[in-house]
Amino acid sequence: GKALVARRIPYSVVCARSHEPTAQVKVRTGGAMKAGQASVLHLALTDRAGKPLSDADLLRSHSERVHVLLCDADGRDFQHVAAAPGNEPGTYAASFTPQQEGDYHLWVHVVPASTALPEFLPARLEGSGQDGGEDSGGAEEAQLFATGE
Repeated sequence: GKALVARRIPYSVVCARSHEPTAQVKVRTGGAMKAGQASVLHLALTDRAGKPLSDADLLRSHSERVHVLLCDADGRDFQHVAAAPGNEPGTYAASFTPQQEGDYHLWVHVVPASTALPEFLPARLEGSGQDGGEDSGGAEEAQLFATGE
């Protein structure tokens, strides 16, 4: 048969991992979430230094710059929504209708232009409407989703 030829595989963002996320997110809702009623998620995206991340700082991924993945605590309700830019730099809003009562875990998917690497920023929404943020998912969870390990 033919001899194998060594080939160099080009760099791919699919294979690359960022050790620390370059983006941060804080999430709040307008109040308590109720099953079957639309809720608006207000996102504040910043870099590690606290500078707001606007559309110009993010690359499109699957036709959007900011995706929000939501899942209830039991894993019965999973939703994927896109977030639209708000009036202030670094602010985004998304609407979703929880199908279950209680807490939701969420991951904000962005691709910062500075690295061109996808990042999934974890947060948690409490069913009571308490605000969530980058630390609300726990440091270990944030590290898990930032590194993919």
